[in-house]
Amino acid sequence: MRQTVVTVVLVALLGALVWGVFFRVRAPHTMPAAAPEPSASASASASASASAAASLSATPPASASGAAAPPPPAPKAAALGRPLRLVGMGWDLLAPAFVAAGGTQTKDQAFGDAKLDAIVSPLDGFEAVERALARGGGDEGGADVAIIPLPELIASYDKLRALDLRVFFVTGWSRGREVLSGAPPTGVLGADVEVRVGSTHAATFLALFVLDTSGVSLERVRLSDGGKARFAAISRDPQKSAAVQENVWVTTMDAARVVPFVAVASGGLLEKHRDSFIALVKGWLSGAQALAKDPPGSARVIAALDGAPEPIALLAWLGEQESATLTENAELFRLSGRGALALDALLAHGFGLWRSAKLSTSPAPDVLPLDARVVEGLVRKEPNLLRPTTPVSKSAEGDTRALLVSRVAQADEEEASARAGLLAAAFPRATIAVSAHQKSKKDAAALLERITLRYGLDAHRLRVGGAARAGAAQFTLEVLVPK
Repeated sequence: MRQTVVTVVLVALLGALVWGVFFRVRAPHTMPAAAPEPSASASASASASASAAASLSATPPASASGAAAPPPPAPKAAALGRPLRLVGMGWDLLAPAFVAAGGTQTKDQAFGDAKLDAIVSPLDGFEAVERALARGGGDEGGADVAIIPLPELIASYDKLRALDLRVFFVTGWSRGREVLSGAPPTGVLGADVEVRVGSTHAATFLALFVLDTSGVSLERVRLSDGGKARFAAISRDPQKSAAVQENVWVTTMDAARVVPFVAVASGGLLEKHRDSFIALVKGWLSGAQALAKDPPGSARVIAALDGAPEPIALLAWLGEQESATLTENAELFRLSGRGALALDALLAHGFGLWRSAKLSTSPAPDVLPLDARVVEGLVRKEPNLLRPTTPVSKSAEGDTRALLVSRVAQADEEEASARAGLLAAAFPRATIAVSAHQKSKKDAAALLERITLRYGLDAHRLRVGGAARAGAAQFTLEVLVPK
């Protein structure tokens, strides 16, 4: 009897097990979603080149309902908690800052309408600027930001590499201050070329740029600080302009986009306090606008400061620089436009010139010292500050002469196009004549049309040339200016 009961129970349990296996309802199993990979654009340490490539006109992706999805909120930048210290090489380079600060060097006056406290201090020479940047803005004798000619950054990059300085804004360009004297080369120079240079790297940069573009091998260039030389590169004093320079070949009045003045700061500071730098640039632009409206009045305001030069001296220096707009900065950082001489191209070219001339033993940095996020941030916050760009002037018309001749030996349209774009950007007041020695006039005109479209040039900036072929040159490019 007992055995029978056990048997019945076991059979019942087995039946229940079979029923559960074959007839129970199965709930679907959902795998947990994998955590998304962080994107490069969301990284706080994204490179300047990635920022520069961002399109300002891009629209956010549409949501499932068809409405534009709002962008994620940007992290709030920390407040600086003290006045921002700004230095520059001379009173003239800092003039918009003094105007924006209401003619004061202290934090008592807000920096324009940007609600930023700033202390503005002119320094004598780049070595003083280097020392101030090394001490930092937390020190009374230090600096957070410096306004300098771009060639000074290229020349001192190895020494200042640990500071991680980055260009975040272009304040303007030199206009006629740097001079290269000497007879232009008419062919390939077979001997070493001596160039007498002064104490500033801006004039040296102009000389190397022009000689290299003219076909002079920079490996054969010898720089000296005195004595007789075939070429001389100097930064002249505009107050002594009565002294006429002999054999002037090229100045930054001609090459008006070769020597920009730039604002630099450390990468860490730009990352942590970006809003302060956006406010600085906004205030700077308001000061530059006020300065352009009334240069004499602005010069008198600045001259009233302790240690400032006389208004006439300031006006002479201000006459040899040109301010850059926010729109031009967007183009220079490749946020818009497609010019051939944006900041990344000019920096890379400059590092190459310095190395070719044996002024540096280091190659160009893998990541160029640029940070486009300040300009990009201001464009997004204040799009009303953007203004349509206008040409510097009409290209050369009437009787012209070749200021500079550049030749391309290879039958390489890409190289010829890049060279034409570079010359058109560097010499904005000139006409570039392109002679394609192995092409018909029709094919040459088609090439010019492609160059015009590629670099966004006005059609009158290029013309088909008729230069005689020299040696094995396949293309001859002439920078034409009025006689």
